Amino acid sequence: MDTSDDQLSWATRLLWTLRNYGWLVVVCVLGFAALPLAVPAPSPMYEAQALVITPALELDPSALPRFAEAVFTSGAVARAVAANPAIGGSPTELIPNRLDIVAPEDSIVFTVLGRNDDPTTAARLANVAAAAFVEELNKGGAGVGSFAVHTEARVPSQAVNPPDLSLQASVGAIAGGVLGLGLIALIAVLRHPVVEAAGVRSALGTPLLGTVLLHRPAAGRVPAPKDVPGITAVTRWLADAPPGRILFASSLRLTPARHHLLAMLAVALSPLRTTSVLSAQPRDATQAHSEGDLGTEPAPEPRDGSRGPIVLVDGVEMLDTLDQMLTLASVVLVVRMGAPRATLRAMASGYRPEDLFGVIIVDTRQIRRRTVTNGPRVVAAPADDERSEAASQAAKWYGGVHT
Repeated sequence: MDTSDDQLSWATRLLWTLRNYGWLVVVCVLGFAALPLAVPAPSPMYEAQALVITPALELDPSALPRFAEAVFTSGAVARAVAANPAIGGSPTELIPNRLDIVAPEDSIVFTVLGRNDDPTTAARLANVAAAAFVEELNKGGAGVGSFAVHTEARVPSQAVNPPDLSLQASVGAIAGGVLGLGLIALIAVLRHPVVEAAGVRSALGTPLLGTVLLHRPAAGRVPAPKDVPGITAVTRWLADAPPGRILFASSLRLTPARHHLLAMLAVALSPLRTTSVLSAQPRDATQAHSEGDLGTEPAPEPRDGSRGPIVLVDGVEMLDTLDQMLTLASVVLVVRMGAPRATLRAMASGYRPEDLFGVIIVDTRQIRRRTVTNGPRVVAAPADDERSEAASQAAKWYGGVHT
């Protein structure tokens, strides 16, 4: 398989996984979008501002911002604020968590910031800190200048960090979508679903005979093969198959779908070559052999000299019958759409590689679960003038599968 085929196969598997596990993306998107509603929002924080100016400056203006920051963070301002009975607390916790200063370059105006979850306390913090700051600045004496509080802080009316639920939900939805798509890609890698011919070739080296979509039939009506997508492709392969027995094997869970498939193939093949259907129930191997389920039923005579007859054997799960490999010339594996590659390889391990004729993928999303009744075990091979009767018998056997 070249690089382009491999990329196409990967894209096909990824699309199938997305189509079948897309609910993971939806769950992740909705879950992460709703997360802000489930997590308690942080308390709103209010910020008050007090302005300090320099009416007379003797210090070099370029050095003023650094001088102001050094005075503010020296610890004296924090101790003075903590000593206020209306505030209290530890001085080490005030700066810069609850108190801060903005000292722009080439400016004689400083902004003292007070923060608290209570707007009144935030204004009190800023005003007490501004007064203590001015007192410490004026201790510089000659050669520095004079400082004063220009504007006291007012009680703020709006929080500086109001929760934006719409923004948080949008960010959460994006994060959930990315996570969901990542999970989809991981499932595609780990499961490696078999959905197309390249996947079958990669797993077994055998061809894909066709992908059959089984629709839900109307009550009391057996769908004609031409109405079932994929039956035509499988019929073409089987029409050119070598004469002999062809075992259709699948998992037990896929038994109803395998019965549907085999009956429709019998109807479709009957006009093309001598065909008979043999039903092998999961029983003791000795009993099966003695009753002719797998090896003793005589094959019908060919009705022309170009191709011999074929017997479509409705098989059982792999290795349920011990003499399958000795009595059957060809094996067709019937798997569900998207079956893991490991499952396909495990099914094929019960047969010799040279006996594997091909794989049929069955999409059963639109078919209801059915139980199997004890219908006719063998549909006899038709003579040339009995083709319609053979089709009728196959349809009756198919009709033995009911809701």
